Amino acid sequence: MRRHVTLLIALVVMGLCLFGWSTGGTVILSDDFSSGAAGASLSTQPLNNALGGSVSTVWSGNIGSVYSSTGDVQSTTWGMYFATGYNLVPGASYVLEADMLPPSGSDGTWPFWSVLEIGCLDTNDPWHNPNITIRLTSPDGVGDGIPYSNAVWFDYCCTGEGELSAGYHGNLTSNTIDAGDWVGGYLPVRVEFGGGLGTVASPYSLDVYINDNFKWHKTITDLAVGGNAGLVGFGSFAWQTDEEGVYDPTEEAHIDNFKLTLVDTPVIDWCLY
Repeated sequence: MRRHVTLLIALVVMGLCLFGWSTGGTVILSDDFSSGAAGASLSTQPLNNALGGSVSTVWSGNIGSVYSSTGDVQSTTWGMYFATGYNLVPGASYVLEADMLPPSGSDGTWPFWSVLEIGCLDTNDPWHNPNITIRLTSPDGVGDGIPYSNAVWFDYCCTGEGELSAGYHGNLTSNTIDAGDWVGGYLPVRVEFGGGLGTVASPYSLDVYINDNFKWHKTITDLAVGGNAGLVGFGSFAWQTDEEGVYDPTEEAHIDNFKLTLVDTPVIDWCLY
């Protein structure tokens, strides 16, 4: 089990800001995807908690993800999977980790991508019901006018724009995926989140790291459904046959070592002026 201690201090004009502090805690659930036979669907399979955790959870299946022959999970189409059996505690602070390999390719408009989902409320309509989505995108499309290629970016469902199920996502932020982010063919992603209900009075903190490289911080004060409520999971958007009809076996997403930890020390998000 890896233990992370992260302290990021930013000097700003006439002040000092401190955010994104978290220590080790209690692993809630995990899966290293070593328990399934190659080619078997991930749908309805239990998480094996091989990286820690004692909560019994099951992957609520969509389509497109199977156990691979290399001990991870691969997705060759679109699909979302959520660890059902554990709902995030409102106001609590968590760390979500996974080793991710985004697919190559694009559909001509958007790059293909892999995602981590935080706070999904309805697994029957996963595209429109996650509170927060972290996307890692294909490098294809860089220089071709396709937005957000080779990037890590996020959006979230915010208040004031109708029902959450309407799928409104606002305040999109992105940053590039760099050569130093890769380890052994994967992007080790860590998302530190929570610590509040997502309101002005109780802000929600979100920090994203890849291979311990800081990508961005966001303080959310207009989260549509406060305090995390919902499930965590992952997904992908990819096809092995691209928009030109060309088959490419690399156009698949991979994920490994999925782990959710409830941290002992809340995320701190404040400034001294």
